[in-house]
Amino acid sequence: MRSDTIHYIAKLNLEELAFISLEIPENKTYLHLYEIIVEEKHRNKGHGTQIVKEILRLAKDHNRKEIYLTPRSLDPTVSTKILIYWYESFGFKKMTNSSEMFELKL
Repeated sequence: MRSDTIHYIAKLNLEELAFISLEIPENKTYLHLYEIIVEEKHRNKGHGTQIVKEILRLAKDHNRKEIYLTPRSLDPTVSTKILIYWYESFGFKKMTNSSEMFELKL
């Protein structure tokens, strides 16, 4: 990750819900999403979906045209295949010039 990466902690009722890491580089047209890690007890409740929707809003607010990410599960109970399917449900598509990166055109 780059030194200008931004880290967020999402909270629900003062309890940590998720960790988000992303980059919004100056003078670029993209936002790079490095990771979203939702606490296990908060998964499958729509919180991750809400976080992605907020990231989409953030990208649009910063006049970004694309969002890039590399789906990679850091949790052995969540397969990368499931994670890819989840990101594809938001419209992310595998980049033709990369074996791992996905993008969403805004």
